[in-house]
Amino acid sequence: MQGFFKMPGLMIGMAFGVLAMHSVWHWACDNSERAEPPETITFCLPRRTQPGLDWGQIQEQRQHLERTRVRLHLSCQALDHITVRLVVGEITLRQAVEMADPILRRRQGFFTSVAWQYKLLSHEQIIARFLIQRAEMMYAAVDPSFWHPVAQRLEREYAALE
Repeated sequence: MQGFFKMPGLMIGMAFGVLAMHSVWHWACDNSERAEPPETITFCLPRRTQPGLDWGQIQEQRQHLERTRVRLHLSCQALDHITVRLVVGEITLRQAVEMADPILRRRQGFFTSVAWQYKLLSHEQIIARFLIQRAEMMYAAVDPSFWHPVAQRLEREYAALE
């Protein structure tokens, strides 16, 4: 127990962390009345001054969150499938972009979140860069000798997109 009290920085850091999370939670709850896009997942409860939700509303929100979770899970699986087919050479980068485009369009905020990372690229180039980066995360560390020729092939196909 003495060792714990010798680390006041840890205790102070934990206190600041709890305070920060509490502040973020209250901020999110206060701003939850603003118009939100559909399919968002929020972590705040109704405001304390509002009457509690009835059981039907709670169940409806739970079902909405579950549907959103399932859609996200399925889109991740679909993108994994496209990425694997791209890496093994079953499809070209252009075909992978065409297949991934509708999936990524359904993800709210995807293109706005990657816009800062891929400045001045076309819509197709953004998706192609995303797929190449996804493939790299899946395969580069596992087997670099396999990944190197694949990366060169994907970069040649990317250059052909321009």
